[in-house]
Amino acid sequence: MCGFVSIISKNGKPVSKESLKAMSREIIHRGPDDSGTWLSDWCGLAFRRLSIMDVSDQGHQPMPDSSGEYVIVFNGEVYNFKEIRLELEEAGVAFRSGSDTEVVLQSYIRWGEKCVERFTGMFSLIIVEKRIRRIFIARDHLGIKPLYTYEDDDFFYFSSEIKALRHVTRFKVNYDSLFEQLIYRYVAGNNTPFKEIHKLSAGTYRLIEQGQFKKDEIYYDIAEKLQVKSRVQEIGILPKIESALKDSIQLHTRSDVGYNIQLSGGVDSSFITAVLSEVECKRLDTFSITLDDEGCNEEKFQNIVATRYRTKHHAYRLTANSFSEALEKAAWHMDVPIVHLGCIFLMLLCQHSVKNSKVILTGEGADELFGGYSRYMLGKKDQITNTIQRLKIQGHFLPNISPFKGLKSRLSKKIIEKQLSTSKDSMLPFLDNLEENTRFRDRTGDALTDTVDKMLAHDQKCYLESLLDRQDKMSMAVSVESRVPFCNPRLFDMVNPISNKLKLKNNIPKYLLKKLSEPYLDNSILYRRKNGLKLPLDQWLRNGPLKDRLSVLTDDTARQRGIYHYATLTKAVDRHIAGKENHGKQLMTLMMFETWMRIFIDRQGERPY
Repeated sequence: MCGFVSIISKNGKPVSKESLKAMSREIIHRGPDDSGTWLSDWCGLAFRRLSIMDVSDQGHQPMPDSSGEYVIVFNGEVYNFKEIRLELEEAGVAFRSGSDTEVVLQSYIRWGEKCVERFTGMFSLIIVEKRIRRIFIARDHLGIKPLYTYEDDDFFYFSSEIKALRHVTRFKVNYDSLFEQLIYRYVAGNNTPFKEIHKLSAGTYRLIEQGQFKKDEIYYDIAEKLQVKSRVQEIGILPKIESALKDSIQLHTRSDVGYNIQLSGGVDSSFITAVLSEVECKRLDTFSITLDDEGCNEEKFQNIVATRYRTKHHAYRLTANSFSEALEKAAWHMDVPIVHLGCIFLMLLCQHSVKNSKVILTGEGADELFGGYSRYMLGKKDQITNTIQRLKIQGHFLPNISPFKGLKSRLSKKIIEKQLSTSKDSMLPFLDNLEENTRFRDRTGDALTDTVDKMLAHDQKCYLESLLDRQDKMSMAVSVESRVPFCNPRLFDMVNPISNKLKLKNNIPKYLLKKLSEPYLDNSILYRRKNGLKLPLDQWLRNGPLKDRLSVLTDDTARQRGIYHYATLTKAVDRHIAGKENHGKQLMTLMMFETWMRIFIDRQGERPY
């Protein structure tokens, strides 16, 4: 895993070497092992390398082919590169290195844009064809690796992180997207909280020819196979899923520097640990975050798995001080306002684990793949009538959700809207203009009619990408490569057509994964209530360093911001500190929001530490 930036001229105006280098310096944390630059009069590429595959100098980027006609920068991993390399060698292609980057380049030379359909992995890349001035830009199937773009009258700019673009534009807020991020915890589509800065969408490639945009092509739609349901039986499909999962997990261990496992104590990471314990000859290194308060963490369950599989377990104990000290660093590295406090956990865990290896495997994506959220139960057809009565709209929910009137035809959208928003922790009392900026938009289109399928499609196409962005940014903040074995398009293509009745059998979320995990994990792991690490935010925001940080919500800078209901916010802060009310989650979210505003808007992305 690495990072890159690029500048491409639209009209022949020379690329600034100084701008290219300045952009590259902003992402040095993504690749402290090596760096490189390639520059022509119309295009520039700069690269930061974290050596994982073929750690020799032969993996240096930007990498040309032997003819010098093609040049590539490539961030990520193609895990099946050995199989693709063998196919290319049988066709007469000669290789000069052992890196997957060269395999990706030669794949493009042989198969053109269709090469990305062969890759199993996580990647963003740019390939330059010098003679014809053709640029191929692509992002992996699920959007595991980020790629951002900005353009002005003269140039296209690309970067693995938004912060690098501070050297070529002035950051301005896109309030529609910003409030969407706060309420739904993601920005759908290719927008970002910054005006004129966009993402290249997951499963998409772009062509630029002679300095002109030619096309964006979607080569993979993660939720497409939700539309066609198969009639598979549990007894027949479970062994196939188990085999595919094991293959994906083992494929994700390909590395020249070893790997760690993030062990949360839940089913997903525990299954990864179990599978790899059976195939590895050495003891595995597992890592976790714990808290002093036993009621707030998963340490008991982490220890059950670590003991059963004799892992060398490393538990990092999180305190209010260590959490507080990490906030600015995490906010800067994340690029967008932090709405998942797990960002801070993940960064600190990776900071602890990097001493052992640069690679860590996580269970991210299993909930979106197998249906792991309890909200899916609300969408089951046999529960719709009862749901109408149970879903009462409270005053603090999103304002555009009107009370139910018993209209089943409208229930699907209402369930999705309520469940995908952070309605119970709404920011409505504290932010101006929130209502008109958070109108619910159904991102699944009309193709899906089943409510659970619509929820899965939202989670797979929108929410999952925000979780993967968190994995990337927080691990790369400390030069660690995070790998996600459940986020394999072949797994989604296998599981998505399965009926929701089977996925949620006996009203058990993630039923299929839990059932096939029974030989590997105790029932205390498999069938317990989903909890996760829960911070004592109410307490932390009344005492110690986090209490002091609340001043960012009540000082003159916040008051002059013009986006807060200032009187309501200051009253909430005072009453929370006094112990009269609990607003911990809302205040923490707003604190991170204001911290982001100060770093990226007031100080234009300047490093805060």
